[in-house]
Amino acid sequence: MTKLKIGFGLAVIIIILIIYSSIINSPFVFDDNPNIVTNPHIRNIQFDLEHLRPIIFSSRPVAKLSFALNYYFHQYKVAGYHQVNIIIHLLNGFLLYLFISQTLLLAGFTDKKHQATAFWAVLLWLVHPLQIQSVSYIVQRMNALAVFFYLTGFNFYILGRLQPHRLIRAVCWGAALLCGLLSIGSKENGLTLLFFIFMYEWIFFQKMKQKWLHQQSGTLLEIILMSILAGWIMLDWQPSRFNFTIGERLLTEFRVVVYYLSLLIFPHPARLHLDYNFPVSKSLFDPWTTLASITAVLTLCMLNYKAGRKNPIFSFCLLWFLGQLVIESSVISLDLVFEHRLYLPSMLLFLIPVMSIRKKIKFPWQHLFLASLVLILALWTWQRNHFWQSQLILWHDNVIKTPLNPRVLHNYGSALEKKGRLDEAVFQYIKALQIDPFNAECHYNIGNFLSRHHRFQTARAHYSQAIKTKPDFVEARCNLGLLLTQAGQANAALDQYQKALKSNPDFDKIYINMGTLLASHNHFQTALTYFSQGLALRPDDAEAHNNMGVLLAELKDFNTARQHFLQALQLEPNYKEVYANLGYMALQQGNLKQAIFFLKTASN
Repeated sequence: MTKLKIGFGLAVIIIILIIYSSIINSPFVFDDNPNIVTNPHIRNIQFDLEHLRPIIFSSRPVAKLSFALNYYFHQYKVAGYHQVNIIIHLLNGFLLYLFISQTLLLAGFTDKKHQATAFWAVLLWLVHPLQIQSVSYIVQRMNALAVFFYLTGFNFYILGRLQPHRLIRAVCWGAALLCGLLSIGSKENGLTLLFFIFMYEWIFFQKMKQKWLHQQSGTLLEIILMSILAGWIMLDWQPSRFNFTIGERLLTEFRVVVYYLSLLIFPHPARLHLDYNFPVSKSLFDPWTTLASITAVLTLCMLNYKAGRKNPIFSFCLLWFLGQLVIESSVISLDLVFEHRLYLPSMLLFLIPVMSIRKKIKFPWQHLFLASLVLILALWTWQRNHFWQSQLILWHDNVIKTPLNPRVLHNYGSALEKKGRLDEAVFQYIKALQIDPFNAECHYNIGNFLSRHHRFQTARAHYSQAIKTKPDFVEARCNLGLLLTQAGQANAALDQYQKALKSNPDFDKIYINMGTLLASHNHFQTALTYFSQGLALRPDDAEAHNNMGVLLAELKDFNTARQHFLQALQLEPNYKEVYANLGYMALQQGNLKQAIFFLKTASN
């Protein structure tokens, strides 16, 4: 039996590695950029409190620490990040198997068939295309890592609950509490853990005794209030981020839940998006599917209530699905739909069809049927993952599916721009602005395009509009500051840099730009301070090392200047301006032979 289990385990690993093999070198995309690529804190990882403090006291510190460790070992080589995500997904499958197996035993499944039931339910969950965003989308490690600690904590709770020895039970429950905190530190979904442990205790250990529930009603109320308070502190509750009210969001989310269920049932790649453009419900009848969806969700709740004692597994699975959606499908100011939000809620739903199939279809046809389902889902996951191999392919697919989503148009334009297709990119930005004239990112990118084509006045207008729409848009302020500097408006440029600094003191370009501006006005020592701060945040910035070298050469600190020039060349070997600067510095030092060599290299 042990050899059989090992064989099944290896088969699962091989299947997952095959269907996710194509995304190993998939690029950073969408929210990967602010959380990983341009996040200075994960780049400066050192194992002391001073350097770890910005991560520890940020939102989702556990997940960000994992990104920092990835950067420490792999820098921006995406393969390392993807490998970690795939490993976490496999570990979550193992933890889910333990959780379901034990739950089936507690529900009265005493024969060995419960292991096969758990295996098929877990395998269907693992290969389902809806899990792609939590695996292939690097930043959604936050989601998968939260689930890892969530399930680990839950399993520790069950283990402790079954232990007769107080000390071992206390250790297990202490580990469960720690895992719960680590889950919350990865993503706020971990806030539901205490509630579901309470409900699990009532359903499977207390056998749904009303007397026990009445006695513990105060504890349940405390758990709910504590979770709401923690959520209020940790989450963004501002309704003004999007063009819908709290009431409209609540109405819409009933339709979203029904849509999620439809994706779970039929997750064909043609139905999957990275970024949705889900229409908002304005009233119960606008659109008419709002009332129908509310009726459907309430019917599910009624089924859950009626199942109760007769089918505790069915009841808990439905409660798990609906309850796990509460945080992201309620009043919090978030995007209406994202597929990765189903990673945790969907975990137990697969148990319902597997149990039904195993009950109604005889052996061995039940296994053949379930294997066929796994094969279909695995094929769709493999097909969908091919879209993640390129930003251009991914966003082009999304544009086809949601042509009126301005954010999708903007991201498709950015992907085109990275491929050098600038005219096509600007066309996408303009289309996005026609839908949303206040799209700050589109104004910013058009400003960059105009700057490259020396249309500085119009570029300034677009940067200004981006800042007007989004006052904390530091990149726009930095680029506007550069244009103002070129126009001889040093004070106005400095004002933009100072405002950018207030919005985000960790943005390295601010310090580099301020240093360059101050150096041009002969404030060399102050400029040196700013350059040092910028390089501390971004030590892999070749341009910053070059600018620092120029300043140090002005200050006659030729040895240190040379080190910075050489560091710039190490980062960017064909940086001709650095060779020219090395040549000019050699001339200042009277080294004619070396100067000729560097200047010739710069001119080639």
